[in-house]
Amino acid sequence: MLNTVLRALSMAFMLLKICVQSPDNLRACVTDHHVWLWPEVVRAWELYSGRTLPYQDEADRLEGVNLKEDPNDFFAPQPRRRS
Repeated sequence: MLNTVLRALSMAFMLLKICVQSPDNLRACVTDHHVWLWPEVVRAWELYSGRTLPYQDEADRLEGVNLKEDPNDFFAPQPRRRS
């Protein structure tokens, strides 16, 4: 538990450090929290609590895609040529 709290404080300090590097960064950090901060806090909590898995959105998007049928796919397995 203490490790988690220290890690959260460390991340907050790093965010603050980035925010005060320039006036433009500071202006962006102190405005529009509903756009950049709170959605990421909610996402982090869902990952921490186990409600979602890392890269789950990407896995859901790729679930119905069959990459092996594309003849122009460079990374698809190619048959070996006999010499």
